[in-house]
Amino acid sequence: MMKKTFFVLIVTLLSVPSFAQSREDRRAAQAAAVMNMLNDTTYTIHVTTALPMGWRTVNLSSYYSLEVAKDTVISCLPYFGRAYSVPYGGGKGLVFDGKAEDYRMTENEDGGREITFSVMNEEDKYRFSLSVYPGGSAYISVNSGKRQPISYTGRVSLGKKE
Repeated sequence: MMKKTFFVLIVTLLSVPSFAQSREDRRAAQAAAVMNMLNDTTYTIHVTTALPMGWRTVNLSSYYSLEVAKDTVISCLPYFGRAYSVPYGGGKGLVFDGKAEDYRMTENEDGGREITFSVMNEEDKYRFSLSVYPGGSAYISVNSGKRQPISYTGRVSLGKKE
């Protein structure tokens, strides 16, 4: 009985590093996939939380996203906050598509990316600031001339339903 318990303990201890290694391999592969998508400037960020200025956090239950495909931006983001000068009924908010201007991407200290760009539509000009981390999580901040700033958190889509 003692030999069997000792044998099971040894086998268990020897298998733990390989499990941890495979977890690290998966994390590294995911980080590489996220960074490759960002470098190709073709990616989608699915947002799960809105952080309006002066309001409480809003958990989003529907499908909202920000898609960047080369120089085209498709924004399907909800807006919560104060609007200063918008068309009657609130306008389109942050639901639009447009051409990205001044697209810049820099690497931050943890291996993620900081991305900034501007998009103009018929209602306003929006300045997007994105922080994307190697694990795939993302933080989006949007500034506008006619609305209060708003931020979002979410994840980069790696081609599978999330």
